[in-house]
Amino acid sequence: MRLLGALQRLLRDIEADQVDVIVVYKSNRLSRPLMDFAKLAEVMDAHGVTYVSITQSFNTTTSMRRMYR
Repeated sequence: MRLLGALQRLLRDIEADQVDVIVVYKSNRLSRPLMDFAKLAEVMDAHGVTYVSITQSFNTTTSMRRMYR
C-alpha cells in the first residue's frame, strides 16, 4: 500500500492504539484507491478504530458495522 506522509502517520498512530475514531468530510479524502482503503479498513478494524464520513452514509460506529464483519 503506497501511503502519503500524513496517512503513514495516521497508520502508525492506529497501530500504536492512539486513535479511536477517524472522521472525514468525504471517504475519498482518506484514500482514493479502493484496495488501499480496504487494507486500511483491516488495520482500523484490528485496532478497534471506527470511521465516519460526515457527508456520506458511512459510519462504522453503528451496530450495522458488526453485520459486515
